[in-house]
Amino acid sequence: MRRQRTEKTDDQIAAEKRCRADARRLERAQETFEQRAQRLAQDLESRHARKQQATDQLRDARIVSDREPKRAYRAAEETPEARAQRVTKERLA
Repeated sequence: MRRQRTEKTDDQIAAEKRCRADARRLERAQETFEQRAQRLAQDLESRHARKQQATDQLRDARIVSDREPKRAYRAAEETPEARAQRVTKERLA
């Protein structure tokens, strides 16, 4: 028999949040200076990594979106013979 899921009230959710926040505060109050410095360094590093990843994704999207019309234009303008020459040059290089 499946267990019926009970809906949490807003008060219960708030109490759980407060409990987790209190536990986090207690843990941080008890940590040493070195542990705190290490935690802050990790936070900063992961923040930089996330920011860099977002920037890279935007940049990649822009590069691809710039490249596609150029490719389409070149494909439309290029004769089959010219394309064959270009492809062989690219393969040799």
